[in-house]
This record gives sequence, structure tokens and C-alpha cells, in this order.
Amino acid sequence: MEKARALLPEGAVSGWPAVSFVIFAPDSRGYDPVVLDVLSCMDKGGRLAGLVGHEFHHYYRNRLVDLNQDQGALWIINQIHAEGIVDLIDKAEWTRKPEADLAPNEKEFVKLYRESPSILRIMDDLLARMSERKTGRGELGNELRRAVPQVGHPTGLYMATLILEEMGKAALAGVAGDPFAFFRLYQEAALKRGGDAPRFSDKALAFLDRLKPRL
Repeated sequence: MEKARALLPEGAVSGWPAVSFVIFAPDSRGYDPVVLDVLSCMDKGGRLAGLVGHEFHHYYRNRLVDLNQDQGALWIINQIHAEGIVDLIDKAEWTRKPEADLAPNEKEFVKLYRESPSILRIMDDLLARMSERKTGRGELGNELRRAVPQVGHPTGLYMATLILEEMGKAALAGVAGDPFAFFRLYQEAALKRGGDAPRFSDKALAFLDRLKPRL
């Protein structure tokens, strides 16, 4: 709970989530109740707290965000935000490990994480193009979903890491319930970082502002 609380707004954490231990896959879900694969948990050893903290963050965050639209752009924006912040709990360390110490799935994740600047530039282009259309944006939204790997995990972690480094943990936790504030805070952090840090265009940001009331 404390791992989750550190990356959420003040007051977001109250009450313990119910937890169901089942056998289904080497995976977990931040649903209500939180679902954990019991065999996978047994294999985690000292890393179990990170996994549980990850899913508890999803549980508490989901009470802050009501995703009521089933559109490609909204879905991936929400995913990038949700997974990016919470991956700081249990995946950020992968990006700092020597490659020889990484498991195969971790190597793939780190590869995609390092490709995030290119992914963000593709996102910017697609969002800017969507801003120019009154109709027919669904196809571009689905293209946006396909362009972002692993349902937003590595790209979101890249954005969250840059925010953490430039703006601090309190600022990051403060936007845990608002995907659009997360994107705006990333823009602020990228401007502060300068250099090659990818930034969103005015058109893309304006389109995100148009989407916000629909999430």
C-alpha cells in the first residue's frame, strides 16, 4: 500500500483492496478484487511487494479515473498514463541493469523503452492529424493504439521517468488521477529537459484538450 501511496494524490489511498489468489497465468490484475496468480507470486520472492504495489496502484487509481469511452485514442492515452506511473514501482530498475542481467522479457521491454522518443514523435504526428479531422478519426485512433507497444507500458514509463527526474515525485503523484494532466506535465518536463527530449506540438496538445471532457 505504501508503494502505491507514494505515486498517488493525497487521500487517494483508503481501505484495503480485496485480493484473490488464483491460478490463471504468470500475470496479475489491478481489478476489484486485485487478482494475483498464486504460482507467479511464489516465484517472485523478495520482488512480491513490487508486484502487489503495482496492482494496488491500479486499484486505487481506477477509483479516480472513469474511462467511459471505448475509442482508440482515449484508450491508449489512459493506458500510457496508468501503466507509466505504476511501472516506476517494479520495472524502472530494468532500465538501469546491465543487459547481461536482464531476463528475455525484460530485454524486450528495455529495448522498447529506449525507442520511446520515436514512439512519442509518431504519437504527436497522429494526434496532430486527428486534430484536423471532424470525422473519420477512429481509424487514426486505432493506428495510434497499434503504434504504442505493449499497451503503453514502456512509453508510459519513459514519460513518467522524465517527469520524476525533472519535476519530482510529488508533481507526478499529483496527476495520478488525470491522464491529460500527465501529458501536460510531461510536456513541461520535456521543455525543462531540453535537448532531444520529445515534445508535443501545439496541435497535438490542443486535440488532447478536446478529448479531456470525454474521458
